[in-house]
Amino acid sequence: MYHGSPKRLTKLSSGKRGLFLSPLKGIASIFAIDEVKEFSKSKTFSFNMNYDEWTLPDSKLKNSLKNIHIRHNVPNTKKISGTSTGYIYTIDATNLKLEDFKDNPNSKRELVYFGPKIDYVSIEKIKINWTAEYSKDQENKYGCGRF
Repeated sequence: MYHGSPKRLTKLSSGKRGLFLSPLKGIASIFAIDEVKEFSKSKTFSFNMNYDEWTLPDSKLKNSLKNIHIRHNVPNTKKISGTSTGYIYTIDATNLKLEDFKDNPNSKRELVYFGPKIDYVSIEKIKINWTAEYSKDQENKYGCGRF
C-alpha cells in the first residue's frame, strides 16, 4: 500500500481522519500536493477538490503521477499552475486493519487506517506539476468555496 504526503515523515500517524492508503501509487501521489499551502490565502478557507486522474484506469496509476489536474469549487478564480514536491511512502499493510473511507468508499482506490503510528518500508521523493481551475460541477456538489 502507498501513502502520499507533502511532508517528510519519520513515522506515519493516523490522526482523527485516519491515514489514507492506496494500492495505487498514482492515487497516493495526488496527496503529495500541499493543498492548503498552495491554495489558501487566509486562515479561514473552505474548498473541495476533485482530481481528473482519480478516474484513470488502474493500469495508468501503477506509478507516481507527474501531472495532476485539479478541479475546485471556488468561483471567480483564475486557472493556476505550479510544481510541488512530496513523498510516496510504501507500507506493508499485511497486518493492518484497513477500512473504507466513509465519505467516499472505494477500496480499490483508497482505504483508511486507524491505529498506532506505523513505519514505512520505503520512501520516494516526487515532483508533481499541477493545474487547478474552477469547476461548476464541484460548486453544484459542494457549494461555493473560498481560498
